[in-house]
Amino acid sequence: MKNIAAFLLGIALGLVCCCGPTAFAQALPAGGSLQDKWQVGIAGSLANTGYINTSVGGGMVYGTYTPMRYFSLEARTHYIYDKTGEHEYSFTAGYRFNFPAGKLVPYAGGLIGVGRFNDAKPIPGDKTNSFVISYLAGVEVPAGRHLNIRLLEVEAQVWTQFPPNGLSPVIYSAGLAYHR
Repeated sequence: MKNIAAFLLGIALGLVCCCGPTAFAQALPAGGSLQDKWQVGIAGSLANTGYINTSVGGGMVYGTYTPMRYFSLEARTHYIYDKTGEHEYSFTAGYRFNFPAGKLVPYAGGLIGVGRFNDAKPIPGDKTNSFVISYLAGVEVPAGRHLNIRLLEVEAQVWTQFPPNGLSPVIYSAGLAYHR
């Protein structure tokens, strides 16, 4: 519980420090608007679930808000499934730092949230819900007036309450986002 409180306090302090100019009604750069800072996207995913030894497929839906050039807030939901019937859902939200380099925008960040694991053959008493911590890195590139391409993202999740030693899926994603 202390780790969650410290993480949320860090996010709050980061928002206060990073969003100060917006909070005090500073002018936006020429040609910029708050509408340019939102994006909603979908991505295909390939994952090593940490539970079975094969790669499985899935997808992700995400939304990103960028109040400053180098800082974004992101929320996402993943659905990873195996043909045997096992699947993982996760919903996470957090921050990411952007490192613009020309048209490419590499980024790295951290997310927290919840996850649910559904086994093809459930065992009574097994805990299927877990607190999730995610670390991610990736790169995006604009592809037109209202389109961003997420070329590659690597996300390492840690499911802290999955018996016996947790669950640690690594998820590779690529996708498209609409921004306005």
